[in-house]
Amino acid sequence: MVSGEIIKVHSLSKKFSGINVLENINFAIKKGESLSIIGPSGCGKTTLLYIIGGLLRPDAGQVLIHGREVKGAKDDVAFILQDYGLLPWKTVRENVELGLKIKGVEKTTRDALSLRALQELNIEKLSLRFPSNLSGGEKQRVAIARALVSSPEILLMDEPFSSLDTLTREKLQNTIKTIQIEKKLTMVIVTHSIEEGVFLGDKIIIMNSHPGRVEVMIENKNRRSLDFRGSQHFYKICNKVRGIIEKGERE
Repeated sequence: MVSGEIIKVHSLSKKFSGINVLENINFAIKKGESLSIIGPSGCGKTTLLYIIGGLLRPDAGQVLIHGREVKGAKDDVAFILQDYGLLPWKTVRENVELGLKIKGVEKTTRDALSLRALQELNIEKLSLRFPSNLSGGEKQRVAIARALVSSPEILLMDEPFSSLDTLTREKLQNTIKTIQIEKKLTMVIVTHSIEEGVFLGDKIIIMNSHPGRVEVMIENKNRRSLDFRGSQHFYKICNKVRGIIEKGERE
């Protein structure tokens, strides 16, 4: 494994009911990098994410984290899902602490860690509310806090902001970008949004479908600049990604 790589996907393939969903997927991510995976519906993006996280097993090839094959879920890998995954009968704070409680972390430590996570996401005042009393943006902040409370090394995100309005979505994109950079998280995000993928990914993988393959990987070198969303480089990369996708759809 090349020095600095934390995730390596090698010759990975997956079938469902005898149909190739993913075929010969190869890429690597260095520690602290973020990767956006963009592609049409049905190209296997979410399946690939679940294999990286150890929730599914490939039929061929492998995923390595720190040079060791992934054969199941790992404590240092956290997920943020599209539907938030919050338990409606638990308060915000209880939802954030859930993973720590399952791992047997003592209450005093759970309280301290959850409070810090809530403060980082600016939702400490919501700690006693239930999910039914939260907006979509607030629910997603709770989901992010729950993912980060155990200080994971790798963060996997599956269409995390797709159900939110544009302004809330962009605010949370800014939040997760800041957190990812400050905490040096290695992050993989699956998204249908070209703009979101470009804003959040140091690298961008564009997939095609039937079966899902990596069409191209783009290096997004200016993504960490403070004014990136309004820059010419942002629009240039968005147009490049859009052109590749549209070309693939015509072929």
